[in-house]
Amino acid sequence: MQRPNAFPPQGQIPANAHQTQNPFASLDGQSYDKPHAALKDRPLDMFYVCFFLMHIPATLLLDLQAVYPPSLLPKWMHALGHMYMEFTADPVVGSVNGYFGEHVKQNFAWLRMFMFSELLIQLPIFFYASYSFYSISSSTTPSTSPIPTLYPLLIAYGALTATTTLPCIGVLLSTPSTSVPLDFSSSVAGPAVTEWQRWLLLGSYIPFFLIPLGIAVDMIFRTRFLTRKGVWVVQKGMLSKWE
Repeated sequence: MQRPNAFPPQGQIPANAHQTQNPFASLDGQSYDKPHAALKDRPLDMFYVCFFLMHIPATLLLDLQAVYPPSLLPKWMHALGHMYMEFTADPVVGSVNGYFGEHVKQNFAWLRMFMFSELLIQLPIFFYASYSFYSISSSTTPSTSPIPTLYPLLIAYGALTATTTLPCIGVLLSTPSTSVPLDFSSSVAGPAVTEWQRWLLLGSYIPFFLIPLGIAVDMIFRTRFLTRKGVWVVQKGMLSKWE
């Protein structure tokens, strides 16, 4: 039995197809052929932009110290990392930066690879996504909109970030407890955190797992919605109006 053609030939498209009501217009609050709302009117996208912009200094100043050449690391940046370790005793950052000795640092070579991915993949996405979310409001056609690139890219970003952050949370949960905070002014035998430090670190790591994961899920649903909308446009012979 022959399956019906989902995309009828041009000659079979009704003459009034361009006047057919778009069933997707009511789902996103605007018609597919109208400009997107301004960023200030898209609170979720605004939240994503704030998250990316906030992530940039934390990435550059703390996370990536392990991959910078030591000769290029300014003293003030090293002091910032030392201050962070004195306050949190972060077993993730401390291990990969050698605060607990070379033997521990070697065991965290996998985390160093994660940080290279943060430098080469995540950091550029922070800048690109922030600008793209801002520029969507001035894009009225598929040829000028960043959405076809932005949404799939953020799916990959969210999946990568959640995957690389989850093992770090596992490290925090498995780090031994100590009643006295570690003193990094002298050599430290190995990672250990107080219960207060553990909860502090979990409170900072878990959002950086959940938010990227949420971004990926959100972009999957947005991409699915736009794909269905695109199929509807093609079926109704309205592609020329959308271009």
